[in-house]
Amino acid sequence: MPEKVFLAGANGFIGSKICAELFSKGYEIYGLVLQSSEYGFIKPYVKKIIEGDLTDESSVQNIINEMKKNGIKKIINAVGSVDYHQDYESAQKFNVRTVRNIIDVALLLHREKLLDKIIFIGSVASRGFLEKEPRSREEDFNENTDNYKKGISVYCDVKHEAEEIIRSAISRNNLPAVIIEPGSLVGRGLGETATTSYGLILKILRGFPVLRGGMSYTSLSRLAEGIVLALEKGKIGETYLLGGENMTMRGFAVLIKDLYSLLFGKKSIFFIPILSIPEEIAKILGKFHIAFNEQQALLGSSYHYINSEKAMKELGYRHSPEDLKKAVMEVLNALL
Repeated sequence: MPEKVFLAGANGFIGSKICAELFSKGYEIYGLVLQSSEYGFIKPYVKKIIEGDLTDESSVQNIINEMKKNGIKKIINAVGSVDYHQDYESAQKFNVRTVRNIIDVALLLHREKLLDKIIFIGSVASRGFLEKEPRSREEDFNENTDNYKKGISVYCDVKHEAEEIIRSAISRNNLPAVIIEPGSLVGRGLGETATTSYGLILKILRGFPVLRGGMSYTSLSRLAEGIVLALEKGKIGETYLLGGENMTMRGFAVLIKDLYSLLFGKKSIFFIPILSIPEEIAKILGKFHIAFNEQQALLGSSYHYINSEKAMKELGYRHSPEDLKKAVMEVLNALL
């Protein structure tokens, strides 16, 4: 009999890819989706679609009933994205509140011995950021890094608050949870949803200068594999950073340019050299919402490099430059 998994946010950018990965491994998937959202593209992969909203009490009770009725003992929470344009109150509602509610579901089931494991997808941004580019791998973010400072970034604040709630439930209530913190995602989900990498790639293609910071650019497909590996092998109470290729935004732009030329030949749209925007100018542009906002200016001018050795050793997670190239090609083919 196949193992059953409740997947919250099954039709989202990350969730849809997890759906396909779970299906390929023989899991029976019960997918939570918003009633107003499109989810036809995940129907081939799921046993049952459950319409609901984790900010709504009746939906939360329905989730509990569905899990009990169908004997589902594993949860993956892929709900809780934060838009860089949201203020703190809006971001908290759609991230922190959903985390509180899914934890309430998990704790209730755990007390009744009806839950084996829950996977939370957080963000490495919960650890803050680096102002200077790391000089060695030892300076990259790992599971013990703590550079967080409250009040500097709404995005970091909300992600940090959500993860603190999860860690509290683990330590105080023995919640059988595993936390995943991904890098900056690149690739295509199954539907029309996208991440900020889509917008960044479009700007690069149009010749707009990039910010001076750097990210751990991570294949969405590899992330989905890593999340399912965490479901199977992740140690309860542990956090795993699933990163990709650490590079500056300028380095990422050069990669995009090279892959664009490979796809479409020498007749390239790159008439403008790839330039970096100095941090002070980025702050001014962000303040006046020119091309990006203050949050994007701040985080795009900082560094989020990731060391994924723990996930590689304990989960069998993997990521290579070829994985990133494939993910970029997916986006280029979709955009052009």
